[in-house]
Amino acid sequence: MQILERYIGVQFLKYYGFALLVFVGMYVLVEFFERVDDFAEYNAAAWDVLRYFIYRLPLIFEQIGPVSLLVPTTITFTLLAKYNELTAMKACGVSLLRLSLPVLGLGLVISLLTLVAAEHLSPWSLKRFNEVYEGEIKGNAPVPSAEKSDIYIRTEDNVLWKIKSYNTARHLMHGVSFFVLGDGDQLLQRVDAAAAQLKGKGWVFYLGRERRFRDGALVHSREFSTAIFPVKIGLSDLSAAAVNVKEMTFRELYEYTQALREKGRASLEAEVDMHARISYPFAGLVMILFGIPFSLRPERSGRLALGVGVSIFVGFVFWVLFSLSVALGHGGKLPPLVSAWAANLLAGAVGLYLVLSVRQ
Repeated sequence: MQILERYIGVQFLKYYGFALLVFVGMYVLVEFFERVDDFAEYNAAAWDVLRYFIYRLPLIFEQIGPVSLLVPTTITFTLLAKYNELTAMKACGVSLLRLSLPVLGLGLVISLLTLVAAEHLSPWSLKRFNEVYEGEIKGNAPVPSAEKSDIYIRTEDNVLWKIKSYNTARHLMHGVSFFVLGDGDQLLQRVDAAAAQLKGKGWVFYLGRERRFRDGALVHSREFSTAIFPVKIGLSDLSAAAVNVKEMTFRELYEYTQALREKGRASLEAEVDMHARISYPFAGLVMILFGIPFSLRPERSGRLALGVGVSIFVGFVFWVLFSLSVALGHGGKLPPLVSAWAANLLAGAVGLYLVLSVRQ
């Protein structure tokens, strides 16, 4: 039996390596043609372009993880069925579960390695990637990830801030709104402005509207081109809220979200991304559970081209579902834990159904 398991495992690893090379090559090729105008415009050196893609590789491996496991699973079991090897194994009393164990075991190992890479390699790689692209290719000031987006802050004077983007180098906010709250979180004042910038010791707001409320009713409204309001938001608050969660490890994300909770400033984006750091590497394992019975269904058994094409489509659909679920979590429509694991649970349920529907 060990010979049989080793044979299936070797076949899977062979096709996994091939699929990985193809998908990484396609990803790099597409991104190169997307960036080639930028490389030419900034007269980028060949070494900097090479480093750009080297530091991009860990992120590519992480993003293509699920489909890169689904496709070799489909190829392995489709070819076993096509050449009647699967039939011979079943005739010897080997169950589908036993045949699946080598692939599931290897998928688990690859998922764990992806998780370790996402924790220790990807954040460092992303920082270096940003430094090469922004600092060395584009020649900007060496402030990687200076522009932060979608910031929500509640300051100690009971003012809620919503900031579309904030430039840490220029102390410039775009798409800024603040809400002054009274007792019982009753709205007293709302200000929306196109931009705000720190001037001296205060913030100057540009192109906006001020509204004042009393007992929930609007009592005053005015538009302004430039205005200063007696509200305070510290640079330390902005810097803490404007961290780039994609450059943080899971441990850093956990400590960051805990610190925000203690200050009453929960960040949905950070909490969702923290849970997604764990769920996404295991999406590949779920795809294997989905792919094994899917490739053995009678209408697809032995049809390699169809199986690979459908696998790529399924991987794309999963990525869309995962992205949609995470976006709903960022928007507060789903709890962080649910939004991070919803796509995995759905794909796993479909995979379990397919397993039970395949004749052993």
